[in-house]
Amino acid sequence: MLSYMYTFDYDDGDSIAQKVEEESSSYEHAAAHVESLASTTDDPELFSSVRMYAIAEKYGITALKDLARGRFAIWIKENWASDNFPAMVEEVFASTPVEDMGLRYLAVEIAAKNMAKLNLNDSWQMVISQNGQLGGMLLNEMTTKQLVDREKLTARIAELESIITVLETENQRIEDEFQTAVTRVNKHRICRHCDTSLNVFFEVGENSTPRCRDCRTRHY
Repeated sequence: MLSYMYTFDYDDGDSIAQKVEEESSSYEHAAAHVESLASTTDDPELFSSVRMYAIAEKYGITALKDLARGRFAIWIKENWASDNFPAMVEEVFASTPVEDMGLRYLAVEIAAKNMAKLNLNDSWQMVISQNGQLGGMLLNEMTTKQLVDREKLTARIAELESIITVLETENQRIEDEFQTAVTRVNKHRICRHCDTSLNVFFEVGENSTPRCRDCRTRHY
């Protein structure tokens, strides 16, 4: 964390617990906390953003929290299907204050979107069963998502019904126009202009007026 104060960045490739311990004895308690978190996985570097977020929260370093949260958001979006995801979410809820929703909401939002696949993971089921807040947040997020999806679906249905109404109206107009044209043709056997047997074609246009094919006279 001390290196962040100089570089405004931190290295995901190093063990955070080791860096904190080496840089300053004043962070002894934070290092001990992170050491305990490291024992939950064989790959402590994987969880560096979560742990850095926890340390930044402990010492009130908002900019560092924002940086760690941003990196965590990228990881969780790209790796929610990873075998490490359950352990990552478990650590988020174990290492940050109950009232701090910074990482928790990101984890819950991604999990809620992918519950169908996550529920096939026994480790994920275990994490949910052991964390009441996580389960409650997931239920609330999924319920909210369903309501939003329902509202979107209702709006889409209304939009499609409006389109159907327009198409039905247009279809009726075309049908009426065709019937009118048929009636006109049936009224005439001989062209009123050239006296030949009426062989018609329909003029392209809004009224589909029949014309004599020989002399092009209109027949209304």
